[in-house]
Amino acid sequence: MLCYHSSNHDLNLLFQILSQCTHKLGLASAARKIFTEDGTLVMEIDDLIDWAVENYKSLMVDQLERILHGKENTTAEGKTGSTLNVCF
Repeated sequence: MLCYHSSNHDLNLLFQILSQCTHKLGLASAARKIFTEDGTLVMEIDDLIDWAVENYKSLMVDQLERILHGKENTTAEGKTGSTLNVCF
């Protein structure tokens, strides 16, 4: 995995995330790359954080719009959840 301009702490955190993905998904070989839902390769932990914040904002805007338009019984859970994709 190539990570540009990352500190050792950031690299360790990305490797820990990849390790958890490998374990939780029961992969036969180690996960090596992380992609956001739209296919963007995550090269730095800051990219992952920025994506998560923007994604959360988008979900909240959608939820508020549903509430304001009288669809209060629709929850954020009704919307397709966002995912991170792991490549191994």
